[in-house]
Amino acid sequence: MDTVQPPLFFKGDKTMQKEEKSLLDEALRIYKVPPEYVFASRVYDEIDQVVIVTNGGKRIRHRRGEEAQFELSQVEITGELPQDEMVWNEKLNQRISVKSVLKTIKK
Repeated sequence: MDTVQPPLFFKGDKTMQKEEKSLLDEALRIYKVPPEYVFASRVYDEIDQVVIVTNGGKRIRHRRGEEAQFELSQVEITGELPQDEMVWNEKLNQRISVKSVLKTIKK
């Protein structure tokens, strides 16, 4: 009979060991990811590695003692697109972004 493997990613549970928690905290600190934006994580004790998936869908693999391999953008961490600043345009009778206003002024 085959044994059932757990899913690759799962939410951290209350039975996380102290060493596993310290490895996860180290990875979050190095990649500057707040804990509330962690979608799922998994710690591999055998190879001393943690895999984290952020709310933005970015997968991070971190081994104990490594430096950050890349820098995450705010969209990759939170999954929320930045909001453009909008202004009212009387000519078009609608809101338009400040970027588009600046583009028309420069032309």
